[in-house]
Amino acid sequence: MRVVEIAHDMDHAGVTALRSRFDELACSTEDVRIDLSHVHFLDSAGLCELVSLSRALRRRSLEVSLVHASGQPLRMLRQSLMAA
Repeated sequence: MRVVEIAHDMDHAGVTALRSRFDELACSTEDVRIDLSHVHFLDSAGLCELVSLSRALRRRSLEVSLVHASGQPLRMLRQSLMAA
């Protein structure tokens, strides 16, 4: 399992800065765990990037898991059904 810590807010600017990293993760040959403990804000751009990554991995029978989300990012994930 590949573990990745995100240290940026996941808004349009943050996702733009992370795009090449997410493109690399989408080509992973193992499951991906994303640590969101340092993400304090998540908007639709960040959510879209996470959904795209999840779809890319699922096409190859791999999974993405999101851990340590709290506050606003956790509420956004719950509203989108990406978090239990």
